[in-house]
Amino acid sequence: MYTAVQVDELHERARELYAQCFELQEKLIITAAKMPDKAKEHAIYGVARRLGTLRESMRFFFDHLPPDLNEEAEIAQLAQGNANLHAFLINCSGIIDNLAWLLAYHLSLDEEMDLEKNKFDIGLFNKKFRKYLPEGVAAKVDEFDDWHGHIIDHRHPTAHRIPPYVIPYIQSATTGENDYTPRYIHAFDKSHPVPLHPQFICDLGAVVELVEALYADVAGTYA
Repeated sequence: MYTAVQVDELHERARELYAQCFELQEKLIITAAKMPDKAKEHAIYGVARRLGTLRESMRFFFDHLPPDLNEEAEIAQLAQGNANLHAFLINCSGIIDNLAWLLAYHLSLDEEMDLEKNKFDIGLFNKKFRKYLPEGVAAKVDEFDDWHGHIIDHRHPTAHRIPPYVIPYIQSATTGENDYTPRYIHAFDKSHPVPLHPQFICDLGAVVELVEALYADVAGTYA
C-alpha cells in the first residue's frame, strides 16, 4: 500500500509523462515530414503511434485501477486492465525497435547493407548496433541497460508464453487481510508480483528519455 503523499506523487508524474508523450508525438510528426521515407514511417507509424498507446494504457490504470485501490476490482475492469497491460508491455519493447530502425534509415544504413538480412542486428541495445548510436542515445542505452532486461523478461511471456495479468489482491499470510494495490505477474515460477503504477512510470519514463535523446541527436539534420 502507498501513503497519500506517494499516491499524489504517482498521479503527478503520470500527468507529466502523459503530456510529454503528446509533445514528443507532435515533434516527431512535424520533423518526420523532412525525413527519408522509411525513417518517416518509423517516426510516425512506429514511435509516435506507440507513444499514444503507451500513454493511454497507463492512463487507464490511473483512472480505473488507481494506486490507492482499496477493494476488489470488477471482473470487467480486470479484463480491460489485462488488455492494457499487454498493450503497454508489447509497445515498450516495440518502440525500442522502431527507434533503432528510424536511426538506421536516418543514417542511410540501407545503402551500406541489406537491412532485412541483418534485421536481428538492428536494435538500440544490440552490441553490433552500438557503433551507430549517437552520443546522447548511447548514454541513455548504457543508463537503461538493466531496465531493458526487465522489459524483455516481460515482453516474451506476453507474446509467447504465460501472459502477465493484474492480480486481484494479495492476502497476508499472517493477518489474512487483503491488499488490493494493483500488481501484475506472469508465470509464478518465473516472476514475482510487480507494483503496477510505479513500474509503468519507470517504464514510460525510460521510453520518453530514449525518444527525447534520439530526437535531440537527429532533429538538427532536418531543421
